[in-house]
Amino acid sequence: MVQVWRIHIRPMGPEGNVNVNESVELCLEQQVIGIGWRVDKKPVSKEEYIKMGEKIYGDSSWRSNTESLLYKMKHDDLVWFRDTNGIYYLGRIKGDWEYRDGDKNLRTDIINVRPVELYKVDSRVPGKIINSFIPRRTIQKIHDETALLFSQIVFNRLSGKKHYELHNRENFDIFNLLSAEDLEDVIGLYLQLERNYILIPSSRGRRDDTIKYEFELLNKKGEKAFVQVKSGNVVINPDEYKNSEGKYFLFSTGGYTYEVANDNLETLSKSKIENFLKEYQEILPLNIRAWLEFLNEQAKQKAQKYWYRILVERNFYDSFTSPPNKKTICYAWIDPDLNVTLYKGQSSGYSVINDINNYNAVDLLHGESNIIVGLLKTIVSDPGEARKKLNNSNFAPHIAHKNPIYLKVERYESPNLRNGTIVLSWEADAMFVEGGFLREILEAMKCTDGVV
Repeated sequence: MVQVWRIHIRPMGPEGNVNVNESVELCLEQQVIGIGWRVDKKPVSKEEYIKMGEKIYGDSSWRSNTESLLYKMKHDDLVWFRDTNGIYYLGRIKGDWEYRDGDKNLRTDIINVRPVELYKVDSRVPGKIINSFIPRRTIQKIHDETALLFSQIVFNRLSGKKHYELHNRENFDIFNLLSAEDLEDVIGLYLQLERNYILIPSSRGRRDDTIKYEFELLNKKGEKAFVQVKSGNVVINPDEYKNSEGKYFLFSTGGYTYEVANDNLETLSKSKIENFLKEYQEILPLNIRAWLEFLNEQAKQKAQKYWYRILVERNFYDSFTSPPNKKTICYAWIDPDLNVTLYKGQSSGYSVINDINNYNAVDLLHGESNIIVGLLKTIVSDPGEARKKLNNSNFAPHIAHKNPIYLKVERYESPNLRNGTIVLSWEADAMFVEGGFLREILEAMKCTDGVV
């Protein structure tokens, strides 16, 4: 599973005088993320570096950070860092650990590195990502689903390709995607752009547990206004904000004990804020705009109907040298309403008698259909992870001949097999399949004949 990290680019070096901006520039130039902790000579392996580093450093900080960089960060994981100007950068891990001891790397103290596909992002990212930079630890995992999703959205957008499959998420709306800090920004922007108030910037820094507002504003008449914002399921009681020297604007994603709108107190509705976000989407900061774009794309995908076909094929020609005699053993057809029709050919020895267009439908129980749908969702949601699970299946090759098995998942925009896209294409030399994800698929599709 893809994970998201953040790393502090704060080099020290043996003299303690490394320029952070030069280190950031090197990361961009070499397309890497990295840390220092140099050793006396260039190690040839991770294990050798660990042994050498243990003698020089050996403390818990060195051990924890090097373990994360060398071992825990996986291919396709996402990593954030930022420069001294507050600009954030996002990289996708695309290579294993390297020890780079060239002059530039030694001077900038970026020595233990991971190659990445790296992009400059913005100064505005979600609060969960910003707050992850508060701890002093050099490398840290960000344990937050929305931070991971935001990172995948931004990477896809900046790279210009759909590297990460952003499948539909149930019950997601703009208000449970925005962090508490983001919601405050939204309400502040709404009051300034739509209600002609001006934010007093320093008021955001005066907050403590005794103050009932997030920030203070003024209108052109010099009249004060205060804002209280609550996220999650918190229900606001307007009675708690009646006595004030200015007007209170209240917003809660959890709602109110009652709604009110007068000169001293106003509860802002979710629909009003949603309309504001739609109208001003193009000028909103990235940490808000990216979510709106994601939800718009999700709505389009939900409206788009797809048909899927899962095919299991087998080579029935017993030879290493001759071209494969590929035949379809069985296939499942899943329509947009998730109705499943399973078709299977009649096998005899090492051949399939029926032509694929004349295969007979197999009766399925409701529970059996659900299993096939569940397997399809697993594959479609993350084809890369599905491929790994297939590779880890327990199967044995033919002892005398090449006898591969093929699995293909296709997606169509109509039931007439037009405008098709291959979601997954996988094969392995598997004569007998005894367990794992491949066995689950074969059993669900009732086509274990000759491969168990």
